[in-house]
Amino acid sequence: MRLDEIDSLHLDIMKELGNIGAGSAATSLSQILNRKVEMNVPSAALVGFNDLLKSFGNEEMVVLGIMLIIEGDIDGSMICILPKVTAGVMLSALLGKTYTEDTVFDEMDFSASKEIGNIIVSAYVNSLASMTGFNIRVSEPFATIDMAASILSVPMAVLGSQSDKVLFMESYITCDGMELGGHCIMLPTLESYHKIMKALGM
Repeated sequence: MRLDEIDSLHLDIMKELGNIGAGSAATSLSQILNRKVEMNVPSAALVGFNDLLKSFGNEEMVVLGIMLIIEGDIDGSMICILPKVTAGVMLSALLGKTYTEDTVFDEMDFSASKEIGNIIVSAYVNSLASMTGFNIRVSEPFATIDMAASILSVPMAVLGSQSDKVLFMESYITCDGMELGGHCIMLPTLESYHKIMKALGM
């Protein structure tokens, strides 16, 4: 099966995996931020690069990107994309600092951002490992501030050799009822996706 042959049943399974991970991530974030954090039911979709960029609104908008490489029984990557203002809200809760759109992130800000990204990705990975029995490791987080198109170009280029479309899951995060507009995208390789489906009895 090629990636572009994935049907709605496969997407529903990935959505359920994402939903479990989102719940765990929200619980962990609530504890570390001391705020009520919620993540809505993620959607799973098969989209091309341009459509993926449209999901972020303005592709030239400056965002915080946190990426981790997934290795072990499956391979791929996971990316958390947060508008800079959204990142400021979460970092303010964590560090007690004030952030604006013009704030230049320092080493402490990036370190805290990596911690947030690691919490989110670990929750997704742990739920996936629990349901499949896979041994999955994640790399140290990479964090950068850039345009959404630039941040997504690297993993899209790698996976583009397999298909002109990619499978991704997204979720929106709210903090104390405030819609933060973040996205979390999981990008398994095609071989890894097949392993996941087989482990789940598909």
